[in-house]
Amino acid sequence: MLVLQPESLLPVHNKPPEPITIPKPEKKQEQPAKPKKGPPMKRVSSAGFRTDSVLQRKTGSLKEFFTLGIKLGQGQFGTTFLCTKKSTEIQIMHHLAGHPNVIAIKGAYEDAIAVHVVMELCAGGELFARIIQIGHYTEKKASELRRTIVGVMETCHSLGVMHRDLKPENFLLVDKDEDALLKTIDFGLSVFFTPGHPWVQIDGVAPDKPLDSAVLSRMKQFSAMNKLKKMAPRVIAESLSEKEIAGLKLMFQMIDADNSGQITFEELKAGLKRVGANLKESEIYYLMQEADVDNSGTIDYGEFVAATLHLNKIEKEDHLFGAFSYFDKGGSGHINAHELQQACDEFGINAPLEELIQDVYQDNLPCISRCA
Repeated sequence: MLVLQPESLLPVHNKPPEPITIPKPEKKQEQPAKPKKGPPMKRVSSAGFRTDSVLQRKTGSLKEFFTLGIKLGQGQFGTTFLCTKKSTEIQIMHHLAGHPNVIAIKGAYEDAIAVHVVMELCAGGELFARIIQIGHYTEKKASELRRTIVGVMETCHSLGVMHRDLKPENFLLVDKDEDALLKTIDFGLSVFFTPGHPWVQIDGVAPDKPLDSAVLSRMKQFSAMNKLKKMAPRVIAESLSEKEIAGLKLMFQMIDADNSGQITFEELKAGLKRVGANLKESEIYYLMQEADVDNSGTIDYGEFVAATLHLNKIEKEDHLFGAFSYFDKGGSGHINAHELQQACDEFGINAPLEELIQDVYQDNLPCISRCA
């Protein structure tokens, strides 16, 4: 009988086992260590600078200086937007300040992050939302709104401003009342331009008498002032910032055709005609004489700004106080004859002091008080 040995049992050897040498593993060639990647670099919108930037210089954030408008186009490597410099928007708002249907700018402030514009509050919301709310306007009410909007545009165009973004969303109502005043807003796409382009009119009916341009209206108001009051706008104009009078500067440059720094009679005549004024030569000559405070025969830049400055800037209490303080050299609270004579000499005004004082004479005192 044969008995098979299980495969798991090994045969017994008489000799001791030979020692076995285990080969050492071969050393692998060490690969050079890869540089560690740093954390992903994010562009900070307010800084506008990074070490691996294309321009390799600090530029500031685009939105700090420009307002982005509509998308104009897109190519393989970029997108084009219409944008407006924020400083231009602020200049335009100052230029139009005082119009009852233009949002009032209260101030502009700048920090490291952005430019902040403070405006009056209009609690009535957008005109667009009001239309949706009531469903529709009557024809009479709609015509009133259209007249207001067209009036604002006429003023803008006569002052050399093109809004370029008219829509119901860009008109606000000052309150919730049904007859709330309408205010024009959002001058982000607005630009200065040279007035003189005619309004398109097909088969329309218009009166022969043209509307007074804003420039002409302001010059007429200035002409009605006495000589002493005409000095105050000049003082106030010199205290205003460049942004506040930038629009008037452009208007002066537009009228001053030969860039001499002086507006002659012929230049004033051509400039007023360009903004829609249709005056006789005698009327233009009268405006010229009244604006030419120092009787030089021309209107210089300072005289033009004073003559076209809006009354809302002249009548501000802080501006009036600053102008009075300019004349009141002694700080007494009154302008005496000597101080008035000194101011007249500075502005080149030749007029009897008695005549100037008589215009604002009060309490039979030989001086002009602050309340005058």
